[in-house]
Amino acid sequence: MKKVKLNKRKTNRIVFILLVLTLFVSNITQSAANTNSSIFDLMSHAEVLDLTIETNWRAFDGNRRSATEYPATLYFKDQYGQPSNWLLKVCLRGNFRRMQCGEIPPLKLNFKKKALAAAGLSKFDDYKLVTHCITDKAAAKELVLKEFLAYKLYNSLTENSFRVQLLNITFKDTQTGETLQQAGFIIEDTAELRNRLGAEKVEDTFSMPAERFDQDELRQVAIFQYAIGNFDWRLSTGRNLKYVQKDGAIIAIPYDFDFSVFVDAPYATLNSNIGMKSKSDRIYLGFEEAVPNLIPQIVAFKAQQPKLLQIISDFELLNRKTRKKLEKYLNSYFDNYQFIKWPVYQLADKMGD
Repeated sequence: MKKVKLNKRKTNRIVFILLVLTLFVSNITQSAANTNSSIFDLMSHAEVLDLTIETNWRAFDGNRRSATEYPATLYFKDQYGQPSNWLLKVCLRGNFRRMQCGEIPPLKLNFKKKALAAAGLSKFDDYKLVTHCITDKAAAKELVLKEFLAYKLYNSLTENSFRVQLLNITFKDTQTGETLQQAGFIIEDTAELRNRLGAEKVEDTFSMPAERFDQDELRQVAIFQYAIGNFDWRLSTGRNLKYVQKDGAIIAIPYDFDFSVFVDAPYATLNSNIGMKSKSDRIYLGFEEAVPNLIPQIVAFKAQQPKLLQIISDFELLNRKTRKKLEKYLNSYFDNYQFIKWPVYQLADKMGD
């Protein structure tokens, strides 16, 4: 009888050990999945990656507001020159450009997690593809390059930023065989960004109080947006920002810079609600609560001037004339970096006081 009890104890102990080992291996596997290279990493081996996307492009013309996903095939060569082919789904994204683009609107690329895992890549599968759609091809390419450059400037300031990869895209219609080439770039998956930063997802992003934010990052975002003349973002609503939480604080990460004066897209309109009278106006859209401690951050940003200007100067994919124009515009901020222009509604509040 004692022997039977002893066997049961041994059995229970073995089951317990196996369960612990299973959980341990599962955690190791999950951790490895989160640290493996991603499909984004696989595409980031060249300054400009040649990439082809095949699908029924005419299907998108039926309803530009539709969120329908369509099967597609994506091709590129890896760093060893070997072909890399992927079955995925694509759908329209964005608001303004999805309606205005006569050719290929901005897209979301949704890779298959099983295919990524089979290739030894991490699970991150959801990427934004940025294109521009004005008629003038040379001007359209320049807009893509300038917006890409805005991302690279912000990358140089903080790791709390979206990585981007520049692309030379061939769009091929599976029904007609017709092809179209455009410049574009792909933006890092938001879940991938959170994993890279060791951050958590923020569910409710509306009316986030200022005290919830990482204050240094908060001021840096506001100053950078001010410096490049971007007025198409809001901290209060999370417009063109992704919020992540790290060490108990919210970090605001900007994206979509095409409405900035730095990029100078022809479709960007003035925002008269905040007192813009010309495209050259800069309007501070950060939280007013952050202003008392803004000067140290402004001075720190001023110290980045040589680095930022060097990044622009070295970006030879843009012609020299355009680079000089961008340098001049950024310098117009640094020449008056201690001056802040407020939105008209904040000015009205101050006058009321």
